[in-house]
Amino acid sequence: VIPPPRRPTSQQQNPQPERPAVGVLTSVTPVVIGQTPISPADISDMRISPDGNHIVIHNILQPIRYWERGVGFTWHEFKGHTRGVSICGISADSKLAITCGGNETCVWDLATGETRTVVEARSDSGAVSHDGSRLALLKHGDVYLYSMGTGQELGKMDLGYSGRTMMLGAEDKTMISIGSMHEVAVHDTGGNQLKHWKVEGGGFSNGHIAADGSRVLVLHSSDASVLDTESGRILAHWHENISSSDGAISADGNIAVISSSTELRIIDMSDPDDVKWMQYVFPKRAYHRAQIAMSADGSLLVSTISNQKVGEIWDLKAMMGRAGGR
Repeated sequence: VIPPPRRPTSQQQNPQPERPAVGVLTSVTPVVIGQTPISPADISDMRISPDGNHIVIHNILQPIRYWERGVGFTWHEFKGHTRGVSICGISADSKLAITCGGNETCVWDLATGETRTVVEARSDSGAVSHDGSRLALLKHGDVYLYSMGTGQELGKMDLGYSGRTMMLGAEDKTMISIGSMHEVAVHDTGGNQLKHWKVEGGGFSNGHIAADGSRVLVLHSSDASVLDTESGRILAHWHENISSSDGAISADGNIAVISSSTELRIIDMSDPDDVKWMQYVFPKRAYHRAQIAMSADGSLLVSTISNQKVGEIWDLKAMMGRAGGR
């Protein structure tokens, strides 16, 4: 069993990072390379597998559905989970999806739709270890580890705050998490807190974590920030009413995409000292609700905007290239 965590003293706490100003905005135009059979009214959440080949969506009143690129417009369903189910994660190798509902969490094979593991526990976020042997589930302020083979609980870790999103770092040696009250923390697998930041913002927070753990996109009700977990530096910050926002960050943390009710912003952080900002203003500047998901390499962006009848797949790198990004 994992021992109780050892938290840093106040002298060891990482200082609150400074927030840089938004850079010059460059307009971008979507480069549409495909469509998905998604009606914006049908989804509450959407994820794209790291390799960009599967899109997984859910609506609180419907089963989890997934779609495979290049195989027509037919949706498939994960049998067994019905109403009240949410998407908790997709494995780094794009083979498995994690769904949570009722008092159980299921791990599914994206190629076959078959159940791989069922754990009798509800969770808010989940991750499969890089070697495929363990399942980590976040529930409130605790992280539980389970065997992927048997579903047996292996240990428990106390984060010390109300966690919303988590993932396992490179080689499963660390765990990165985002809390509901503007907190970001890094723990080792023994439960010891290695780093901790308070990221300023309004309202509750959530966000997305780069697959390599290097950077974290923190979304508040009125702010969005990208934090570098090595230096503790905020590379980009956007203050806007983004309460209906969604966001995504690439595996290497170099590209982040954030939506508000009126626009979508792309942030290129390939050079931390020369961050580039790009902007797509939604048609007619009306209030829109946008759901977005990005492939791990930052090449594809799936968008559903409330005035669209279907979702679109955008060539993000082509859009950025035309706008002077990387």
